[in-house]
Amino acid sequence: MNNFLSEENIDLHQEYVRTKRLKYSILESSIPKLKDATVTDLFRMRMSRRDKSDALPMLAEIELHNVYFSSFCQTRFLRCEQVEKKWGSCASLLNDIFKRCMELSYGFVTVSAVYGDIILESSSDSLSLFSHGTPMLAIDVCEHAYFADYHFDKERYLINALPYLDLMKISGPIK
Repeated sequence: MNNFLSEENIDLHQEYVRTKRLKYSILESSIPKLKDATVTDLFRMRMSRRDKSDALPMLAEIELHNVYFSSFCQTRFLRCEQVEKKWGSCASLLNDIFKRCMELSYGFVTVSAVYGDIILESSSDSLSLFSHGTPMLAIDVCEHAYFADYHFDKERYLINALPYLDLMKISGPIK
């Protein structure tokens, strides 16, 4: 991420996530079964509707940020055979991600691999992005992700960030 975001910007973004984690840890202390649970676990857990409605969106946002922070590498424009089979080229997938990001005023664009297919999704509702399991790649298009470096220029942020997306994280046989 240092290739397209300053240390200050990354620190501010990580501080935002630390605050979310702190709030979630308060929930964990009052509901011990939340400890070490994933979004998928929470979907399956039996608990009050109120507790679930508090915990699920918060954990989904935390997990998406974890995926986001691990979605980039140091090398620009990595090729991925699975992506080329599905999209024709890696550039075509990056272009589709760019379009989705520009259409979204805030939220995430994610890439998941499900049953041999690559799924591209975008939403301002973090929880909905887990409908196919935990995403493999995520792009945060909320202003807190890039504002310190790019201000309101989301397009420039994406132009600088997307070439570093680690497409090699998409693995497995693709239809």
